[in-house]
Amino acid sequence: MGNAFNKTKDFLGTAYTKTKHALGTADDIFSKFKNIYNKVQPALKDAAPEQLKQTMSNIDSRIQQGMGGYSGIREKIGQAENKMVNTVGNVMSALK
Repeated sequence: MGNAFNKTKDFLGTAYTKTKHALGTADDIFSKFKNIYNKVQPALKDAAPEQLKQTMSNIDSRIQQGMGGYSGIREKIGQAENKMVNTVGNVMSALK
């Protein structure tokens, strides 16, 4: 039983570490995109021909909504991670 518990613990630890790394990489890519977009967006808006200004405004609005949605998801993931870490910590303490 102890061996199965240790293997399960190791598996979950590895899965957690790999998932956290993948999410960290995705978050880094998103942060770089957001940074670049926020710097380039005013120039794109100013350089757009008059016929495309409304289209550019619509695209910008959608991108801003996407960035807001990502921030919300990121916050929920952080809250879920904190809850999971606390729960696992409580379980591990109870098992000692």
